[in-house]
Amino acid sequence: MRVVLSFVPLLLATLLTTACTPARIVSTWQDLATPTPHYPSLVVFGVADSALVRRAYEEHFARELRQRGLEVTPGHRLLAEADVTRGKALRAAIGRSSAAGVVVIHLRCDEPGDGGINPFSHVRLAEDGRLYPYYTRVHQAVSGADYYAREHTLRLETSLYDAEDAHLVWSGRSAPLAPDSEQTTIGDLIAATVSRMQRDGVIAGGDANAPADEQ
Repeated sequence: MRVVLSFVPLLLATLLTTACTPARIVSTWQDLATPTPHYPSLVVFGVADSALVRRAYEEHFARELRQRGLEVTPGHRLLAEADVTRGKALRAAIGRSSAAGVVVIHLRCDEPGDGGINPFSHVRLAEDGRLYPYYTRVHQAVSGADYYAREHTLRLETSLYDAEDAHLVWSGRSAPLAPDSEQTTIGDLIAATVSRMQRDGVIAGGDANAPADEQ
């Protein structure tokens, strides 16, 4: 049965519960200009036009990280739904978390021209390099009335920022999702994302010299 993309909670529920094929992270970017710490503690913020979806992102990601021994706080425990668009409230929430790193995760639609982006350079530093402009821009886009209204190629995008100076450390995008089939789940994509973050050495338990995923 076909999923209506504008009904995002139903879309996420479908992607969380249907059968899956192996999930892949096909596009990554990492800040190699500065030494990257292994972040032992994280706070996770989902971006969605629904509180239900936001919490699902955060709790699923937090569960995956905890299973690997990391300390993690889902963002909704620190940031009220009424404050999700307020930069000052976001900063305060991150401060209360005492986390070393900040994860932002959302389901994105490919934009015109995205198909031609090199898989290792999907990040545009002018737009994505700092947490607060990035978070605000993504939230405004996702909350738009027509963002999920038309059929697009959907991907899970995950970005890791340093909590102290808010600069981008790592970003990854999944292979395209197929929400009208029973091929991929968000849970498996999150697991693949966390595994890739470990292999890239940006969270504890990883090896920066480990081979990358097959592209």
